[in-house]
Parts: sequence; structure tokens; C-alpha cells
Amino acid sequence: MSSEKIIVKPSHIQDGGLWDSEWQNTEKEVIARNIVFLSQEIDDVWLEFTWKEYEEMCTHCVSGSEKGVLDDFVEDGYLSRKGAVYKVTGKFIKALFKFIKPELLAIESARRKKTNL
Repeated sequence: MSSEKIIVKPSHIQDGGLWDSEWQNTEKEVIARNIVFLSQEIDDVWLEFTWKEYEEMCTHCVSGSEKGVLDDFVEDGYLSRKGAVYKVTGKFIKALFKFIKPELLAIESARRKKTNL
């Protein structure tokens, strides 16, 4: 069995909502989707951002409750925060695993089978 890590980029996550996630909370799922979308749009890397940058990047009218959700993500380990800067953690990416585009999972599965022959 390989201990090789799979690198998950923001572009690997399916378009659309993150409904029925492990968060089981619509507001958290929407904000997580915002983070994924913004990360996809900006160089396809997981963003590090401040609250102010999040407000500026979002195209919707950002509410103060969204900051509370970001802080909840920090408390629960899905984001880390150093000073004012939020950063996606491995736990956040792992929570998104069920939303990886199916064709990418099929390619990865075939690649692993080929290398384990």
C-alpha cells in the first residue's frame, strides 16, 4: 500500500454546492464553497486571506455572521489563523474529498493500480 499523498487543488473540487457535507450546516457549506471558488479563481492554490480580503473578494454582500463561521472553522481545525490571516488546513481539504470531481478520482485510481503492479 502506498503512503503517497494526493495533492488536492481547488480546481479538483466539483462546481456547485457542498451540500450534505460533514458540516451539515448550510451557512458553513456556502462559506466553504466561497473559499474553494475564490481559491480556484486566484491561481488555483488554497488562499491565505484576511477577513477584509474575504469581504473584498466576494461578489455578494458579506454579512458579519460569515466572520463568525470563519472563526468557527478555526476553532474546529478546518482553518488556521495567524494574526489576521486565515489559512486552509488539511482537515478542510479532507472534508471536501467527497466533492472531488469523479473523473479525477478515476484517473488517480487507475494511476495507483498501474504503479502497484
